[in-house]
Amino acid sequence: MQIPVDLSHVNYVATANSLEPLPMPLRDRFRIVMLPMPTTDDLDALLLGLLWTIGTERGIDARWIAPIDVVEHATIAKQ
Repeated sequence: MQIPVDLSHVNYVATANSLEPLPMPLRDRFRIVMLPMPTTDDLDALLLGLLWTIGTERGIDARWIAPIDVVEHATIAKQ
Protein backbone atom coordinates (compact mmCIF):
# COMPACT_ATOMS: atom_id res chain seq x y z
CA MET A 1 0.00 0.00 0.00
CA GLN A 2 3.05 2.20 0.48
CA ILE A 3 1.56 4.62 2.97
CA PRO A 4 3.12 6.02 6.17
CA VAL A 5 2.43 3.83 9.19
CA ASP A 6 3.15 4.60 12.85
CA LEU A 7 4.85 1.50 14.26
CA SER A 8 6.07 3.20 17.43
CA HIS A 9 3.76 1.06 19.58
CA VAL A 10 4.73 -2.26 18.03
CA ASN A 11 6.72 -4.63 20.24
CA TYR A 12 8.61 -7.74 19.24
CA VAL A 13 9.66 -10.68 21.36
CA ALA A 14 12.26 -13.09 20.06
CA THR A 15 13.86 -16.10 21.67
CA ALA A 16 17.15 -17.84 21.01
CA ASN A 17 19.03 -20.67 22.65
CA SER A 18 22.32 -18.99 21.88
CA LEU A 19 23.41 -15.47 20.94
CA GLU A 20 26.53 -16.51 19.04
CA PRO A 21 24.95 -17.09 15.62
CA LEU A 22 23.05 -13.79 15.73
CA PRO A 23 24.78 -10.93 13.92
CA MET A 24 25.54 -7.80 15.95
CA PRO A 25 23.26 -5.54 13.85
CA LEU A 26 20.34 -7.76 14.86
CA ARG A 27 21.40 -8.04 18.52
CA ASP A 28 21.70 -4.24 18.75
CA ARG A 29 17.99 -3.92 18.02
CA PHE A 30 16.90 -6.04 20.98
CA ARG A 31 17.07 -5.80 24.74
CA ILE A 32 18.80 -9.04 25.72
CA VAL A 33 17.33 -10.76 28.77
CA MET A 34 19.18 -13.88 29.89
CA LEU A 35 17.10 -16.44 31.79
CA PRO A 36 18.60 -19.23 33.87
CA MET A 37 18.04 -22.86 32.98
CA PRO A 38 15.14 -24.41 34.91
CA THR A 39 16.07 -26.40 37.98
CA THR A 40 14.29 -29.15 39.90
CA ASP A 41 12.71 -26.37 41.98
CA ASP A 42 10.85 -25.33 38.80
CA LEU A 43 9.72 -28.87 37.98
CA ASP A 44 6.22 -28.66 39.48
CA ALA A 45 5.43 -25.52 37.50
CA LEU A 46 6.79 -27.03 34.26
CA LEU A 47 5.13 -30.45 34.50
CA LEU A 48 1.57 -29.16 34.21
CA GLY A 49 2.35 -27.36 30.95
CA LEU A 50 4.30 -30.35 29.66
CA LEU A 51 1.41 -32.74 30.31
CA TRP A 52 -0.98 -30.30 28.64
CA THR A 53 1.27 -30.12 25.56
CA ILE A 54 1.60 -33.91 25.35
CA GLY A 55 -2.18 -34.27 25.59
CA THR A 56 -2.75 -31.68 22.89
CA GLU A 57 -0.22 -33.29 20.54
CA ARG A 58 -1.92 -36.67 21.00
CA GLY A 59 -5.44 -35.27 20.69
CA ILE A 60 -6.25 -36.12 24.30
CA ASP A 61 -8.07 -33.81 26.69
CA ALA A 62 -5.45 -33.06 29.34
CA ARG A 63 -8.03 -33.67 32.07
CA TRP A 64 -7.84 -37.39 31.18
CA ILE A 65 -4.09 -37.59 31.80
CA ALA A 66 -3.28 -39.00 35.22
CA PRO A 67 -1.22 -36.72 37.47
CA ILE A 68 2.47 -37.52 37.88
CA ASP A 69 2.96 -39.72 40.94
CA VAL A 70 5.85 -39.48 43.44
CA VAL A 71 7.99 -42.14 41.72
CA GLU A 72 7.56 -40.54 38.27
CA HIS A 73 8.30 -37.09 39.73
CA ALA A 74 11.53 -38.38 41.33
CA THR A 75 12.55 -40.07 38.06
CA ILE A 76 11.99 -36.91 36.04
CA ALA A 77 13.87 -34.83 38.62
CA LYS A 78 16.93 -37.09 38.21
CA GLN A 79 17.12 -36.33 34.48
